[in-house]
Amino acid sequence: MSNTFCPIPWIFQAVRNNGDIRICCQANVTENQGVVRHEDGTSYNAGRDDMEAARNATLMKEVRKNMLSGEWSAECGRCQQEETAGLNSRRQYELDNWKSFTIDDAMYITEPDGTIKDSKLEYYDLRFGNLCNLACRMCGPTDSHTWYEQWADYHGSEEYKDTHGTVTLTRNDKGRLSTTDYDWHGSETFWQQLESNIPNIKHVYMAGGEPMMIERHYEFLQKCIDMGQSKKMILEYNTNMSNLPKRVLDMW
Repeated sequence: MSNTFCPIPWIFQAVRNNGDIRICCQANVTENQGVVRHEDGTSYNAGRDDMEAARNATLMKEVRKNMLSGEWSAECGRCQQEETAGLNSRRQYELDNWKSFTIDDAMYITEPDGTIKDSKLEYYDLRFGNLCNLACRMCGPTDSHTWYEQWADYHGSEEYKDTHGTVTLTRNDKGRLSTTDYDWHGSETFWQQLESNIPNIKHVYMAGGEPMMIERHYEFLQKCIDMGQSKKMILEYNTNMSNLPKRVLDMW
């Protein structure tokens, strides 16, 4: 029995707020930050790439092979450290949450090189950019566009660092600071891929920015309802709760 096995690389997909696909948010503290990459080193991005293909990128295959052989991957370093310190890691609580997916199930659907076929994608972590109506003190421009003017004023710069690199703000037609770095969720390609998988979805975590400001996500919720999948799903949000339209309360 592997003591490094976690269901995440088989049933889960995570998207950062700039659209980059990553193995898991816990891997954000590692050198590669958990980002799933093409062979040329560029990231898989949910706004432009085949999300199913990203599931069998080199990193994903390597992590799965390591887990099945009982080895720790660098991307899993945070869970390893927490377990060594006697803490309950994400790996451990995901094992508890997904008891229906065992290491035997994983071995059955995994090729020797780590490739998976006919594996249901049941769990998403979606960070919808940095569109937000608040500029909280604990936050900043990486997670709220409402911070842009204050940031530029405080620091005397229209640039800032995010995990994917340096973000450069420019004035739009209305004279407001803006960037397209976080606009991936406007891609219909992404929504089509997500909605084609609705019959398999059991859990969706949504954040931003402020997810309640993402108009397209309401269409997604309605489709889950119309297809009869909503009763089988868990919805989880990271929201500031300042804008809860009646329609989303009715959907919930």
